[in-house]
Amino acid sequence: MIMQRKLPTLVTAFITTGICAPQVQALDLNWGASLNSDFSDNGRRVAVNPESERQDNIGLNIAASDQMKYVQYDLGYNWSYTNFSKDSQEDRSLLDGDASVTLGKTLGLFQVVIDHSRRKSLIDPTQQNLFANLEERDITTVSPRLNLPLSRIDIVTLSAQKSQVSYEESSLRNSQTTGADIVYRHNLSTVDSISVSFSNQDIEYTEIENYTYNYQLLTFGYQAQLRNLSYSLSAGYNEVEQNGDKFGGLNYQVELEYDLTGAVFTASAAREITDNSSGSGAAINISGDALADGRFDGPDQYLREFASASLAFERLCTRCTLDFGFSIENETYQNFSVNDTRETNINSSFDYRLTTRSTSSISYVRRNQEFINDSIGSRASAEVRVSYRYQINGNVNASFAVSNLEQDITDNISATENRIGLGIDYRY
Repeated sequence: MIMQRKLPTLVTAFITTGICAPQVQALDLNWGASLNSDFSDNGRRVAVNPESERQDNIGLNIAASDQMKYVQYDLGYNWSYTNFSKDSQEDRSLLDGDASVTLGKTLGLFQVVIDHSRRKSLIDPTQQNLFANLEERDITTVSPRLNLPLSRIDIVTLSAQKSQVSYEESSLRNSQTTGADIVYRHNLSTVDSISVSFSNQDIEYTEIENYTYNYQLLTFGYQAQLRNLSYSLSAGYNEVEQNGDKFGGLNYQVELEYDLTGAVFTASAAREITDNSSGSGAAINISGDALADGRFDGPDQYLREFASASLAFERLCTRCTLDFGFSIENETYQNFSVNDTRETNINSSFDYRLTTRSTSSISYVRRNQEFINDSIGSRASAEVRVSYRYQINGNVNASFAVSNLEQDITDNISATENRIGLGIDYRY
């Protein structure tokens, strides 16, 4: 659920804010713009009668953060507009990103936290990952919090939440959440702590008459922040109840980051109950594609099981870097079992610095999506991309890229798309 994902973040935040003294931080602002033009030999990614076209894209992005005495914020958004020369799809703009604003002192008694995320997701996960099938999902949460220190190493946090989930295209999936949390945290040392938390929420699908349900979560957690290793573990029980019917089970969340010499390993895993409105919340697909969670045939809750791991070699050699990533996600629906899904993603990339100004890259992304009880929507894809990037000056870069996308739409139908493109971007 939406607020369920806030709890590990909240508890982890208290490790850093509850132990360390607040520091004044100057404004950190970055922004940029880009212009790209790609030529595709199959703009609609169809198996028969492919049509070539040029696709032009303009993009803007901004990232900013600041920490003042009574206000702290951190935001990052990307906006883009794409034009299709032969109208294979409707020209449109897309926005995605996150923002978090905290009002009140970092160690103060009372705070108000405002969070926003916008993610691209597929309108129909059984269909192609095209602009025409893209949705924008907004999640906005307002949470007043009361921090009650019991001792130098113990603190209780009481918080209320009001959340809104809204979709640009699929308004039937809109929902709102009203709830409250209580978190008790005990610092074992300056680097680790334990916690107990309980959350109670009422969720309503606002565009569907009389569809509400209750969600509860109880978890026990352990968090540690060491020199090269940080991790958090939580386990407990979550349950939804609607009209006397209950659906529940084990809940856990694991996050780990290990900084090796010249490499960084990260891993995460989760098991939780959510619904096809909030889906995976503010999660990001490691392949960079739009999210394909929460298939909608009507309001429903589902069990989400997720695991991912990545390994980034930051200094594989003096001129190169290498990244690997893997994720798997299972969705098991309470009512519409036809939507049960298994999805796997594999990605890798290799960058080589040819000169002080130029870099070449090659990347590979493979995605498999299986609808366990409905094979019609199952599909697989693999994409290889080779690019060259040249730094014109300290702010401006030019790029050239070619890619090949292979898709198995059904057992007997496949589609191929080849792209070639040029781009220029400015970073400040």
